[in-house]
Amino acid sequence: MATPSSSSGDPLALPTLTHLLVLGTSSSAADLSTSESQLSSYEAHFHAHPQPQTRPWTAYAEIAMQSGDQQGLLASLLPSTHQTDAAMTAIRTLAIIRLKHAIEKYWRAARVIRSTNKAGAATSTPVKISDEDKKALQSLLLQRVLYEENRAIALQATICISRIARTDFPNQWPDLLDNSLQALNTAATSVIGGTVTGRELEVNALIMLRSAEVVKRSVKELNAVKMLAGKMRMAELAKVLLPSLLSFFPSLFSATFPTSTSPDAIYASATSKPSTIIASQIRVCHLLFKMMSSLAIADVGTLSSRTTNGGQNESNLSYDWFKSTGGYLDHVFSVRSSLLDVLGSSSLDSSLKRPLHTLAQNMTKHLSAFGKLYLGLLDKDKSRVTSWAGWSDIIAWYWTKTGQAPASAKEKSRDIGEEALMPFPPTLVIHTLLLLRRSLEAWHFGKNAPAPFDSDDFAVSTAQIVVDYFLPFEPSALERWESDPEQWTVEEEQAQTDYTSEVRPCAEMLLMVLAKESKGRRVGRAVWHQFLQSSNLDVQDLTQVVRRDAVYTALGRLRDYLPATEQEGEDEDSERHKDDRIDISKAFVDRLLPEAAQMPPAVSPSWVLIRRRVSWLLYEYSEKLSPSSRDGVYRLLTLLLDPESHLGGDIAVRLSAARTLGALVDDIAFDAEVFQPYLESAIRSLAELATNDELALMDSIALSTRSLSILIERSGPRVAPLVPTLVELAPALWAKEANDECKTRPAVLSFVKSLLRATESTSASDPALSAKLQSLVAPLVTGCLQPGLAPLLAPDALLLWHRAVRCAAAMQGDLFNLLAVALDVEGRPGTLGPLTELPDYAPDMCRVVEEYALWHEPTGGAGSGGIAREVVRVYGQALFTSFSKVLKEDPMVLFPVQTIDVIIQGVLAGDRMEATGSMQSQGGSGLEGPTRTYNGMNLLAQTMSQTGLFEAVVRGAILLKESTSPCSYYISLLSRLAISFPPGTFVPLLRSTLAAIRASPQATSDPDSAIDSSLLSALPSTLLNLFSAKFEVTASARRRKLIALGMCAILAGSEPTSDAEERALDREAYGKIQEWVGTWLDALADIREKEGGPTPQILSSGGGSPSLGASLLEDDIGDDDEGGWLEDVSPGSARGRAISEGDLALEMKLKRTVKSALEIASAAAPQVMQQVWGGMDPMVLDLLNKELE
Repeated sequence: MATPSSSSGDPLALPTLTHLLVLGTSSSAADLSTSESQLSSYEAHFHAHPQPQTRPWTAYAEIAMQSGDQQGLLASLLPSTHQTDAAMTAIRTLAIIRLKHAIEKYWRAARVIRSTNKAGAATSTPVKISDEDKKALQSLLLQRVLYEENRAIALQATICISRIARTDFPNQWPDLLDNSLQALNTAATSVIGGTVTGRELEVNALIMLRSAEVVKRSVKELNAVKMLAGKMRMAELAKVLLPSLLSFFPSLFSATFPTSTSPDAIYASATSKPSTIIASQIRVCHLLFKMMSSLAIADVGTLSSRTTNGGQNESNLSYDWFKSTGGYLDHVFSVRSSLLDVLGSSSLDSSLKRPLHTLAQNMTKHLSAFGKLYLGLLDKDKSRVTSWAGWSDIIAWYWTKTGQAPASAKEKSRDIGEEALMPFPPTLVIHTLLLLRRSLEAWHFGKNAPAPFDSDDFAVSTAQIVVDYFLPFEPSALERWESDPEQWTVEEEQAQTDYTSEVRPCAEMLLMVLAKESKGRRVGRAVWHQFLQSSNLDVQDLTQVVRRDAVYTALGRLRDYLPATEQEGEDEDSERHKDDRIDISKAFVDRLLPEAAQMPPAVSPSWVLIRRRVSWLLYEYSEKLSPSSRDGVYRLLTLLLDPESHLGGDIAVRLSAARTLGALVDDIAFDAEVFQPYLESAIRSLAELATNDELALMDSIALSTRSLSILIERSGPRVAPLVPTLVELAPALWAKEANDECKTRPAVLSFVKSLLRATESTSASDPALSAKLQSLVAPLVTGCLQPGLAPLLAPDALLLWHRAVRCAAAMQGDLFNLLAVALDVEGRPGTLGPLTELPDYAPDMCRVVEEYALWHEPTGGAGSGGIAREVVRVYGQALFTSFSKVLKEDPMVLFPVQTIDVIIQGVLAGDRMEATGSMQSQGGSGLEGPTRTYNGMNLLAQTMSQTGLFEAVVRGAILLKESTSPCSYYISLLSRLAISFPPGTFVPLLRSTLAAIRASPQATSDPDSAIDSSLLSALPSTLLNLFSAKFEVTASARRRKLIALGMCAILAGSEPTSDAEERALDREAYGKIQEWVGTWLDALADIREKEGGPTPQILSSGGGSPSLGASLLEDDIGDDDEGGWLEDVSPGSARGRAISEGDLALEMKLKRTVKSALEIASAAAPQVMQQVWGGMDPMVLDLLNKELE
């Protein structure tokens, strides 16, 4: 066989593809792989096939949907083993699926192939199906699908047509819907009129069904386009199609459903024709109804409360369709009810049960479509349908029919076939509750609720029905609870989130709306009285226990709509209902807590319902409980959590108690002292629950772990005695989740973080415990940084890492070596690469590096220079290379800048500790006395130079010279480097860097990284001008002083005596003295420093501003789960304060430094300085002398 991608000598597509499709239906993995690869290659290179018969599209359609004369052709192309009906159906199905995928990929030009001919001319070929093939496929699909008997193949074909329609209708395929509707009309006329029989009737019924499917599917696809153009297309389509459909549908409906709804008439109608024909009619009626509903919802008439549109009295098509549906709805409901009576008859012939059951299923779907229509009309943005005449009648019909539905309707069946036989299917009940709730909300907003929905009596009576009828648990729900309490608990929580799919949650939402809309809190008062009366219900009878649970459910849902509490102000009916004011806390303590503590035989074994419901009520009212009542609440919840107590044991109750306890502990009114007697029991119970073998669902494990984390965090050092046991819990929790969904692992990370936070104040006094926690953090963080888990876990893992370093009093090797993983020092394949280069993780990673940098003290074998110097020594190359790459690619990314600032301060502090044993200043840049040691700063300067980071900082400052705030960050950083580097280091490094930039203006392949050529000859002047310019726009007093000090350091380090090119920077610095004097005078005027004392202070209004990067020395700013509201007593916080208070920019006296810089300059270049003084305004010079005295 020729290679499918060959462009010449190809066999015809039909036999080629038939052979490959045969392989595609094989059970052999090798055959399947061969088929997939060669079919994909054939399709991808279809542009190389010059003849239509060698292209795959038409061949796929021919194979999938054959006309009568071609069935023999396909059989002749197949081996004898594949000439069975099943084998041919499999081949046809695969062909239509391949065609569907090809249409999605190649109908529009998804890509372009570029080629060059011999003459060197470039051509571009769009990769898409040609217009000729498109026309052929449109015609073939629409013709063949109408006669396709296989439902699965027909479904795929209609999907193909709809996908084409999404792109081509109406411009390239204007007659699609017209032709389909014409075929539907013709076939329906023959079927309804009874003019055909036998095989001809079956064919017409098939055409009627398939054309309806095509129209419905196409309109659905067009409606899926949510852009404005798609909405306008649907509105125009509604205007064109709805008038004719509104006249056609009544005749189809009347011919499908008998006029009489008696069981005898239904039986006669159902047996008058073959069941398949009747099922097709109902299905067609259902499809047209859904299509017309989509058109009506898309029509602009939904935005109007009038029955006409425009000034020409045009009919409101949406309203015209809506007003006719009420009669159809009632008739379908009655016909279905009679059909169910026929099915339930004992005299029914058994041979008719299956076809009649199919009819019942179709009619159930049809009945459901009415509710979807009305809900769709409500969902339309700015819809006015609730003001239409007849809308309240529809709502009243639903409530009248289903408001007293039998018990079987209250719980949605998991079996569609079973639901079809229910007189009141749960979907109908859900639609009733949703429509009533949504309508009440809309009427309240519009202030025009019709009778009887406008009365409080209706609200109270409806709420009574909801509580008595819809809220009680059904036996099937209790059975599911008993069989799997954990699964049942998770399903209950999910139902509360997606309340539109279950009856009970829908009823709860309706109850809340009824209470909200009633005046004087009448519904809330009624429910409160029900609660008071429910104490008389029998505690032994299951039915009454379930009823009590329903009343408690209503009480929880109406938390905000009960009569005014003792803590609230007077409500509008306070005088009339003065005796109704309630004390929630007293009611809970006096009644609910004792009730929950009752045990059999005093109560029914089903009393576990009440225990869970009381726990849930405590959760709902956690913010309303008074401090005096909390002790009893804590006692009860602790007992419910304890598996060994007389109240514990049921997983559903324990999970509810865990959730409630987490909410109470997280409340601002939580008092750890009050909870102290229950702390150990609660922690042990939550830990046991989290690792319980009965818990298999990740949501349950995460819930208990989160509650445990909150409790540990809020209890603080009180949990210290339990921490050794809790540390062992983390690996077990981590191992419980074997897949990559990561539902519980964020909670485990939060749990470990809470342990760190709880023990931060004792880490120095208990180094063994601190070491154990650090050894726990390292493998967790390493695992989270794997490429497969990083998108889900890396942010939480970095927060944990940051907290671990911050809480540690002594650094362990495992924690320090984590930097090698995050910076990808070894460059291993299959990793994320350096996290500092990834935008999603870089800010948090920089915060982690800053925590290491704050560690200026010698610890953990780091040497006398501290951890900060050790980070530069071991990981400086990787870290600074990464920062250099980031800043060169985008200098607007500022987080590396502030991290470098913190590293400088940490390394400098380490040098001070090494030289003097304290944080006392030893001076820098030759401005403040003799030096002692610069081991760390020498290493830092060397590493920044080697990795190109210093150059990246200088480039960033020049590139961003026009920006205000970003450039000032770079200038502040350069100023800190200038005053921190050893004497004779900064200016020479700056000289060589400017020379390198002049030689290579463009840092990366991106043209935007290049410095403007007009600046290259004046780089020193451009850079030095920025110091005084950014001084003027900087608000922080500390940063203004830092920039002024940096200018002094540059001047002190310059040597302008040589005329060599490399000394241009030095000469330019001396040339800026007159300008800089003005800046220094401003700084000296603004910044008044307190003389004397161990720590100089800035006395200006901005003196308390932190240095650049100092915001990251505070508590976890931006850490959502902590929020900075807990007091930070961690060692990291103390280290940060020490660095901030020992900031060299704060300690250096500005007046003394300016004077020293000018003296050094005068000594180095007296002639130049004489010219400078001679050219200065005498008044300015006199002012300078007075300031420096």
